[in-house]
Amino acid sequence: MGIVSLFAGVGGIDVGLRHHNPDLHMLLACDINKDSQKVLQSQFPCVPIHDDVKTLNELPKGTTVVSAGSPCTDLSSLGMCKGIHGPASSLVNEVFRLVEGCDTVETVVLENVANIFRLNDSEGVRHVVDNFDRLGFDWAYRVLNSASFGLPQNRRRFLIVATRGSRPPPTWFLSQREWYQNRRHKVTEEEFEKKGWAGFYVTEGRNGCAFRAGTVPTLKCNGNGLKHTNGFNPHAILLHTPRERDGKRVLKLHPDDAERAQGFPVGWTNAAGIQARRLARLGNACPVVFAEFVGMGMAGLLDGVPLPDPDPRLGKGKNLPHCGLSVKGKRSFYDVSEAAHEMVLSLLKCETGAETSRLLRSEECLPVSERSILGFLRRAEGGRSAMPEWALDILKKESGV
Repeated sequence: MGIVSLFAGVGGIDVGLRHHNPDLHMLLACDINKDSQKVLQSQFPCVPIHDDVKTLNELPKGTTVVSAGSPCTDLSSLGMCKGIHGPASSLVNEVFRLVEGCDTVETVVLENVANIFRLNDSEGVRHVVDNFDRLGFDWAYRVLNSASFGLPQNRRRFLIVATRGSRPPPTWFLSQREWYQNRRHKVTEEEFEKKGWAGFYVTEGRNGCAFRAGTVPTLKCNGNGLKHTNGFNPHAILLHTPRERDGKRVLKLHPDDAERAQGFPVGWTNAAGIQARRLARLGNACPVVFAEFVGMGMAGLLDGVPLPDPDPRLGKGKNLPHCGLSVKGKRSFYDVSEAAHEMVLSLLKCETGAETSRLLRSEECLPVSERSILGFLRRAEGGRSAMPEWALDILKKESGV
């Protein structure tokens, strides 16, 4: 099988798909970001790289799989929120253009932010599934959370798998297990001590900061910060015990630990350069476990997993449900969790679980400045940081207050 990776980023989708499909070889990677291109060149040295999807006239001969992490700039809650027809996110139409011109494509995998459901009555999701219907594909989509796979990061993403030709409908993508996460849970001192650290956004505080024990906040792509000499890193960690080197407890997240939180091998993004550039590329990446889940289904490893029954009450409101299926044009919707079936966890080759929440580079992390800590405390004082008082007290001591 030959795969073309559009909006390839640092190759997260492609790495995951190949875990269970060793005969899947990359024919072409396409990404306009120079740092992403450096990583792709270092990890896939024999694969040709194209820079601009708009100037790619056609897919290479023999393309059977297309993957794409299309731009989320206009769809993210942190972005412009212009929707699927915004200047960046509308580039997903290039995927449909290229697939339409290649009759050998049997599988397409698309990934984007979960906020696509909230914008403009799920207009973005409707646009995607309508185009797959137009091109004669069956499809299944859902929202997944990387934390449910055992990674130390809360990263919710919309994924859709579309198939046609000899490929059966991707019904296996609906397989799930019961899983619930209380996003309003306040971390206790006991949890903090047990995990040894907690992650949070040091640049926020007024309306939350994603403070969780043993978990990094959702990695962001902060490209604008790269104009500064030392780059920019909003992801902070608070240590339970001061580190040996200098007694610091409030540190910037190291890219090696961010890679583990995304399911990549340590050092995967080294070619991108300085820490801020590596973190920016990781903040733009698809967790490897999501693509590995898809790859299991492509390899037939999930045939026979129990599937939920469709809920006829769903799909009639303005916003679409977070899980849907279409077979031969007949759509159905499901009430499922953001977690895959237990069988998926047992087959994962990507490293997950308790080991990935152990910090590798706490002694090498750059410290967060007292000025940044004070800024966070000022915002948290009159806002809704959701950070426990005991944690705020630690930050006050670290800032000299």
